[in-house]
Amino acid sequence: LGPPVTEAIVRNGAPLVLYLSCAPASLARDLADLGGGGYALDSVEIFDFYPQTYHVESLAVLSR
Repeated sequence: LGPPVTEAIVRNGAPLVLYLSCAPASLARDLADLGGGGYALDSVEIFDFYPQTYHVESLAVLSR
């Protein structure tokens, strides 16, 4: 997502955020930014749609 998008989410004040990511490093960065904006991580699910590769999809659920 990056800072412009996470800042917009925080400003908007949505009570629930569903974040689907294919990049664990950017997910970690964005979760830290959203956490600093008042969101709590409720759950994370990892999906291995591409077996025998390093690719994974992550679904994070955050709430205020």
